[in-house]
Amino acid sequence: MTFVFGMDGGASKSVSIVADTEGNVLSRVESGPSNYQNIGKEKAKEAIEHAVQRAIEASRTKITEFEVACLGLAGMDSQTSYNVLYGIISDIKVFRKVMLLNDAEIGLAGATGCRHGIVVNAGTGAVAFGINQRGEKGRSGGWGYLMGDEGSAYDVSRRALMAAAKAHDGRGEPTLLLPMIMEALSLEQFEQIIELLYHKEMSPEALASLAPVVFEAAQKGDRVSQEILECAGEELGLVAIAVARALGMESEECEVAPIGGMFRPHTLLYKSFARVLRRQVPDCRLIKPIFEPAVGAVLLALKEAGVELTDLALERIGRSVENGVSATRLENDG
Repeated sequence: MTFVFGMDGGASKSVSIVADTEGNVLSRVESGPSNYQNIGKEKAKEAIEHAVQRAIEASRTKITEFEVACLGLAGMDSQTSYNVLYGIISDIKVFRKVMLLNDAEIGLAGATGCRHGIVVNAGTGAVAFGINQRGEKGRSGGWGYLMGDEGSAYDVSRRALMAAAKAHDGRGEPTLLLPMIMEALSLEQFEQIIELLYHKEMSPEALASLAPVVFEAAQKGDRVSQEILECAGEELGLVAIAVARALGMESEECEVAPIGGMFRPHTLLYKSFARVLRRQVPDCRLIKPIFEPAVGAVLLALKEAGVELTDLALERIGRSVENGVSATRLENDG
């Protein structure tokens, strides 16, 4: 039996999947973060090795080698980061062949079943990635929280903090964000936020966790929060449009998959995103992802191993994923 390994390695958690080349999912394991830019190279190596071992153990199969391993990792954005990550992965001896990709690419593969299209991933960060019918690839956004990631949870949270500060000072519109953020962060006085942000160095992931507060305030009718979410949706629409233009897809039918925690259905952010996108890419079709990114990594590994991803094969993989999720081989390494 021949096996493949797929991994979605992020800044907050990682998901690893073991499958055989007949399309049977043997295990799915969640583990901790694996982004070396957040936790360092040594800890990233340990995290990936641990995830692989846990996935093998959960598969209840004596696996000594994977024909292909596809790892979609956050932070894989340049040749430098590729070299660093390849150095980490090359020490894992159970991989016969390794595909090292950005997590946006496996997100697209999972969302479309390895078809052409565009994925917009908005979580802690934000990025768009696409592949056209000619196999050409394009990307926009994903420049990190210091100079990009517009429309992400971090960006929305940062804008919310700014709005709260302005309201506190009396130089901005009153907003529910001020008391709601204080409650979320257990602040007795808003000035205590300075200690959290600058002295205790609140991490981007921790700051991004304030995004649900903005959605809640918007639902309660807070105009400032609503404007923040509409602006975020517009920015996410723009990154998708940039990819469509770069790949010559703006005047053709194409699938666009919005994924990530910021794309909550029926919200102002989602509606704003769709409105902006359809102005420039009128024939696009917004789709619900077929599979999660980790399954996308498995699909790309299977494809690299010579498995033809027919509709029948995808249907079988889908059933296998559903069965695997409900089976005892699904483990959570908390």
